[in-house]
Amino acid sequence: MAGNNNTYLTEATLKKRKKFLEAYIEEGTITHAAARVGINRATPYDWIKNDPEFAAEFERAKEAVGDKLEKEAIRRACEGINKPVYYQGQKVDTIKEYSDTLLIFLLKGQKPEKFGDKITQEISGPGGAPIQFSSLPDDELDKRIAELSQKR
Repeated sequence: MAGNNNTYLTEATLKKRKKFLEAYIEEGTITHAAARVGINRATPYDWIKNDPEFAAEFERAKEAVGDKLEKEAIRRACEGINKPVYYQGQKVDTIKEYSDTLLIFLLKGQKPEKFGDKITQEISGPGGAPIQFSSLPDDELDKRIAELSQKR
């Protein structure tokens, strides 16, 4: 972490930054990672704002957190979790529960062309009025659509 941009930082601060990034990857939140290493939760934001090198390291840490969350989402969607079953206050069994919602989000992310939300675009005339196309020849219609699409 020590580079040209960080020559003004003390060794203790550099170590604290490194420990914060490690804690952030494990904890997943700035608040929890800051508490774990004993710094104010505003401190990492200052480091990000004032040091491009640290900001880049933090972005890599955020990606690691995202990968960790994605791995857990896949596990819960595909392998499921064991959920206890109670009867009259006593645990009598467990059932395997899967998350259809997580599976939907994972499919939308992996195959957006097939499972993603379909987005449509509406084009209107001047002042939001409808465009009258029925009286236009096909070549003129194509020209008008192209012009309107370029304005957006």
